[in-house]
Amino acid sequence: MFSWTAGGETWRPNAWLGDAVWATVRSITGAAGVSLLAGAAVFAIAFLLFRAGRRRGAGAWAAVTATALTVFFLAPFIVPRPLLIGLILLPIAAELAAQVKTGSLLDLGKLALVMVLWSNLHGSFVVGVATVGLMEAGWAFDKRTLAGPIRLVATVSAAGLINPYGIFSYLQAVANRAESGTIEEWQPLSLGDGRGILLVLFMGVTALAAWRSQKGSGGAHLAVRSGRWETLLPLVVLALATFQSIRIGSFFLVVAAPLVALGLSGAASDGLRRWARPRAPAIVVGLGVAAVILAIQQVPELTKAGDPDPLFSESLVAAIPSDCRLLNEYDLGGFIIDRRWPDVLVSQDGRADLYGLEEIRRQDALLNATEPGPIDNAGVDCVLADSSRPVVGTLTSTPEWRTIAESSRLVLLQRS
Repeated sequence: MFSWTAGGETWRPNAWLGDAVWATVRSITGAAGVSLLAGAAVFAIAFLLFRAGRRRGAGAWAAVTATALTVFFLAPFIVPRPLLIGLILLPIAAELAAQVKTGSLLDLGKLALVMVLWSNLHGSFVVGVATVGLMEAGWAFDKRTLAGPIRLVATVSAAGLINPYGIFSYLQAVANRAESGTIEEWQPLSLGDGRGILLVLFMGVTALAAWRSQKGSGGAHLAVRSGRWETLLPLVVLALATFQSIRIGSFFLVVAAPLVALGLSGAASDGLRRWARPRAPAIVVGLGVAAVILAIQQVPELTKAGDPDPLFSESLVAAIPSDCRLLNEYDLGGFIIDRRWPDVLVSQDGRADLYGLEEIRRQDALLNATEPGPIDNAGVDCVLADSSRPVVGTLTSTPEWRTIAESSRLVLLQRS
């Protein structure tokens, strides 16, 4: 009902509860509240990673440093959307999975509840199930046991079915990946992308930390000692998956952070410890003062909380004629729906699985058209596209098309 290209198609909102949470916050506090909620999510992620590092046996400063590094490397993935909830729940699920090895039915029940909640909040729960499964496969290999790992994996997998879509919630994750071949965050890791460089650097740090901790130089492990493959298997698979799709990199960072903290703890020399110990109060005060200064400097930025990226131009979207058969960029669809539905229907928005890879590629081809024929055949009356798209030059040189609005990045064209 929001587009003119996907009428009658079935859509399963795999983040229905997460969407409801964000929408409720927005309805009460406005867009600024959504931005502040995203900020709160970052604090929650940082706290959980710090705690995980400490429980792994890392020193306080090592855990702080590893957490700060992880959050810095996570920055490109921090966007106000339900995916952030998955980044919060993953360290919780991993910690509970490690504790279940003591035979605690209470922790197993907590883990199941986390997975039920996650499977309704966002489709990334599949990554959580896979991560726990890989941990338990490593545990089975390390300890030559099957009963405990099978029970845990079966429980987690079954918990992921308790949502409105059942088994389709798992199949939806596969469909999303298959239908997102043209979406930037689903592309393979590239060293030409800043996120790719950061991820490869963090992988190197993680590999070094793993080597040090397995040599026994990183201090104690969890009270229930994590075996070699229980630690390494999820990291190796998530790293390989990141090379296939950069989106998975955020989950790799979260899983790797406690191990990096452990490695950093072992890297601290006795001389450095002797130097820092008597100076610890002064260091803490200095860091606290620096944090307050930085926070005060950022206070004016709070007035911009909730402001959309310059790409999302309010004036251009307001200028779209009503009932126009619009061809738009993939990233703009949701914004246009939010501001102009139902008098303007989009050609595509952020739901790749709804449109399908073939349709998304067809529209991408229209946006790159070097002659007006394909646009005419599609019955398009308006185009809202990036100014660098070939279709903009094609249509502006055609007498029956005119530019009715433009910004620094976008052009709105209408058929006369």
